Amino acid sequence: MNKKLISVILVLANVLSLASCSFFDRPVTETADDDNDEPSVAQEKVFNTIDKVAKSLAECDYESLIDRCTKEPLEIKEAMPVVEMTDPDDIDAEKPDNKLVIGNMIASTISYEIDEESFEKKALGSKCSVDVIFSYKDYHKVLDKRQKFLGTADFNTLLFEEDSRVDLTFTLEFQKYHSRYLLVNADDLAKLYEYEDTELEYYRSLFDLVENIYLTGDKYDPEKECYTDTDTLEIVLEISEEGQDYVWQYAYRVANETTPKWTDLYNSGWITETGPKEIHVTYTHDEILETGYYCILFYNTYDGTVYGMEFDVFNTQSEASASEETSADISEETTEEG
Repeated sequence: MNKKLISVILVLANVLSLASCSFFDRPVTETADDDNDEPSVAQEKVFNTIDKVAKSLAECDYESLIDRCTKEPLEIKEAMPVVEMTDPDDIDAEKPDNKLVIGNMIASTISYEIDEESFEKKALGSKCSVDVIFSYKDYHKVLDKRQKFLGTADFNTLLFEEDSRVDLTFTLEFQKYHSRYLLVNADDLAKLYEYEDTELEYYRSLFDLVENIYLTGDKYDPEKECYTDTDTLEIVLEISEEGQDYVWQYAYRVANETTPKWTDLYNSGWITETGPKEIHVTYTHDEILETGYYCILFYNTYDGTVYGMEFDVFNTQSEASASEETSADISEETTEEG
């Protein structure tokens, strides 16, 4: 009983194995009618297939690629940097690995050029071959420009601006399947995804590129780290050499501490500066600022980081007036009691 059962299982396994192979190893029609394409017609069909193959490679569309192959290209499946799209509003969605994203960005630059003179159609049968130069942007030129990147978008911007390319030549082989010509040696193209040194380093925030931040102004005391009797607040951000390679899009907010929440005195709106050496912000109030705890905070369009300083402001005139009023009140109370 056991031997028969095992035998049945083995037979089923073999059937399933054969079915799996035959799904992608498409039979090729070899009839005389199937081989009557003129070389020019065959060439047009092959070139059309190459265009679709190249588009599939650049878009990392594996399903589209296998539809144009005689068998499933498993090496390409392993190498292709496919990035799964997620709902941006889903806070629990797992973010794709940065290395995979970088690979996908490089792949998106894939293009091709056909050596038309190399096209060859076998005199007998339904096979063709042609030399094709595939290329992608030389991402190593981009890596030479940065020690660290401000996210993957920063890398992509520089990659878009790069003109140098890496060329790889392949002899592609095609076999006719009904009226179509399918790619036989697709796995050779897996070399188009062999990217190295793409485990990049990243800044945590744009504000990591600030070398120094400090308050300044005529009424600022750096030793006591406070302002006294001022209507003007000033702050300076000194930008590092690396930071001067970026376009800075930022906004700032001036506020003072009140209960139950801080009170905004000014919101700048978005400001754009290209490669600044420093960002110098001056805020002038319509009168001498009251004694209190204040802040100047910066925001940027790259990330959600908040950056700035909190500090004390003293108004001695207001304090003196308040002290005089208090003394007068005490004096009146004493007189009344007397």
